[in-house]
Amino acid sequence: MNSIRVVKVAPKLPPEVVLVENQLDALQALVGGNIEAVPLEGGLTLVCNEEGKLLDLPANTIIPEIGDWVAGTFFVTKTTDDGEFASLTDGQVKRVVARFR
Repeated sequence: MNSIRVVKVAPKLPPEVVLVENQLDALQALVGGNIEAVPLEGGLTLVCNEEGKLLDLPANTIIPEIGDWVAGTFFVTKTTDDGEFASLTDGQVKRVVARFR
């Protein structure tokens, strides 16, 4: 199993560090539907439910990089130069948790 360490952010809950299998079905299960990847600065990617607003999922947070808000649970991961998802480093975990606390 190829698991990655990500920070999961559910609406109205504190950020949580979780291990998730780096497979499409597991990533979709984490956000509750089809995934959408939104690039953040520093090689990070926010992954959310692409239909979160259409499904009327609860509002979560505003993402200044895209000038929009995210509905439902999302997670933040690192993206490699190949565009693959990878585990966050300890420093990245601290920054992500602090940002979405």
